[in-house]
Amino acid sequence: MTSLSCYRKLDAQNRIELPAEYCQVLQYEQGQTLIVHLRKAGIYLESPLVSCQICGSSLDIQQVYDMTLCSDCISRIVKFTKQKKKSSR
Repeated sequence: MTSLSCYRKLDAQNRIELPAEYCQVLQYEQGQTLIVHLRKAGIYLESPLVSCQICGSSLDIQQVYDMTLCSDCISRIVKFTKQKKKSSR
């Protein structure tokens, strides 16, 4: 990823607005929770690591009802379900 820099002023409540371009690159969405780290060099933002509840992968994560699953596990569940339906006929 290319390094990006910009200047932002703190508002009256000591907040800054993140540039829309940064949010798009980092895939941040409105209302998303971020972890804010205070370090000697400044403030560091991080997305909480979300992982699949079955295999632990953090790639291509989706919310399915109340579970967090990766697309591979979703595909395996769908395939298993289809095989079970065929075998029960």
